[in-house]
Amino acid sequence: AASKAMADALHTDPHAAPLLFGSDVRHEVHVVWKFRGRDCAGRIDALGSTTVIDLKSARSAQPARLANAGRWAGYHAQIAWYMDGCAAAGLGPRVPYLIAVESGAPNPVVAMRLTERAIEQGRAIYRGWFETLLTCERSNAWPGYVQDVIDFDVPDDASFSLLIDGDEIEVA
Repeated sequence: AASKAMADALHTDPHAAPLLFGSDVRHEVHVVWKFRGRDCAGRIDALGSTTVIDLKSARSAQPARLANAGRWAGYHAQIAWYMDGCAAAGLGPRVPYLIAVESGAPNPVVAMRLTERAIEQGRAIYRGWFETLLTCERSNAWPGYVQDVIDFDVPDDASFSLLIDGDEIEVA
């Protein structure tokens, strides 16, 4: 029932539906290409004649929260990877989108077009990951994030704000 409600929300959203379900859109498209001489692949959620779309379910599709969660999870790196993969596979350039649907009722949907800056940063991130992979393979060393105990601290001006019903409330 929850999945059907999410699917219904995507099908009826005036912005997401044409991107996801247009006549030129294919779903779960497996794309293969080479990057730095290595075989690579990706399974793209939705691929239109001019679009590449990554679809996510989210606890919150509120745009600021979604963008923050997406940056933290590297969604822009994933989408840049798919865009570059499409280009390398001869599928041409694509306009990148992230579409999210909330997992809880009433299942709001948000469609975001990634900016060139987001794609460039995502590209830098995935290339950095790739270099780390190559270095680990060459050295046969697979270190964790840190090799020692590190400090957890907060800045002197540590404060944060909450967004409640569109109003930002500063919390000391």
